[in-house]
Amino acid sequence: MSHAVLKRLEAVLGPEGSKKRQAKAAERIKSHPRSLQPGLARSDDLVATFATRAEDHQTIIQRITQDNLVAAILEATRQHNLPGRLFMEPEKFLKQLDFSGTSLEIHHEKPGPRDLIGLSLGVAAIAETGTLVMHSGRDRMTTLNFVPEHHIVVLKASNIVGSLDDVWPLMRKRKIFPRAVNFITGPSRTGDIEQTLFLGAHGPRSHQILILDDA
Repeated sequence: MSHAVLKRLEAVLGPEGSKKRQAKAAERIKSHPRSLQPGLARSDDLVATFATRAEDHQTIIQRITQDNLVAAILEATRQHNLPGRLFMEPEKFLKQLDFSGTSLEIHHEKPGPRDLIGLSLGVAAIAETGTLVMHSGRDRMTTLNFVPEHHIVVLKASNIVGSLDDVWPLMRKRKIFPRAVNFITGPSRTGDIEQTLFLGAHGPRSHQILILDDA
């Protein structure tokens, strides 16, 4: 039924009309107008601005290099006295990390309610708000954003952008077209009960971002 309706529309509009609409849509995506950009989004040091804003939301921030990335992940688990079972998304960059000389036990399946710690790779981050950007995909594990009590995210410094408007061009440039995009600002929290802030209400109780210097 739907196919027949679409065929009738195509017959009425004609192939040239379709080509014009496609060209117009492509041009709109390529050079869409930008909204007003606040001062924080135009910072000279986006990494520092992001770190400050994220820490305002109780995210733990640590700046690292490739050489001490594995050690930083191991230390993050020890700081919270967590067990050695680390649930890590099967993403290419993360899978090449060598944990063989550590006490960590790496799992690539989806975590359950009793699994305490997850490791992900951030696609981008927004300096203006201190927000992390995650996306779904074949080698991504969206459940890590919500299920484990402690979520560790590796974020490349080059993927920190000024504002929300800068996220979409970055994803288009890298040909990332996911079914879902998650924006995470700090650990899960609620103040619904007696206006008392409670962490871990609907997701991770602690949120740690390891900013990787990839310049």
